[in-house]
Amino acid sequence: MQSLEGRVSQVEDSIKTINQDLKDLKREMSEQDEKIERKIDEKFKEIETKIDKNNDAQTTKSDKIADGVDTIKETIFTNTLTQQKLQSSIELLQADKESEKHERNKLKWAIYGVGFSLLSTLVWTWIRLTFGLM
Repeated sequence: MQSLEGRVSQVEDSIKTINQDLKDLKREMSEQDEKIERKIDEKFKEIETKIDKNNDAQTTKSDKIADGVDTIKETIFTNTLTQQKLQSSIELLQADKESEKHERNKLKWAIYGVGFSLLSTLVWTWIRLTFGLM
């Protein structure tokens, strides 16, 4: 019987050892699972960070493009106003040029009139002096 009790004792010890080994294995597997989950979480965080950075970069680029478009629109508007002002100035200058040309023409004929009057007066005076018609 003793050998049976010894065997039972050995089997019980083996079972306890196996149970302890199973507990250790479960604990190690649990620790490994936790490590794997932590690594997965870290990788996901890295990916999320990269995605956020890319989104920020895209947003920044989009904002710059929008600002550039706004600047171009403002420049076009400013150029349009400048062109309108220049066109108005050109029209005013042309009107002034025409007015001055008309005034010069009037002045020219006035000078011709005065010159003709003086010349005719001189000729008449010369005739009167020469022929004694006084």
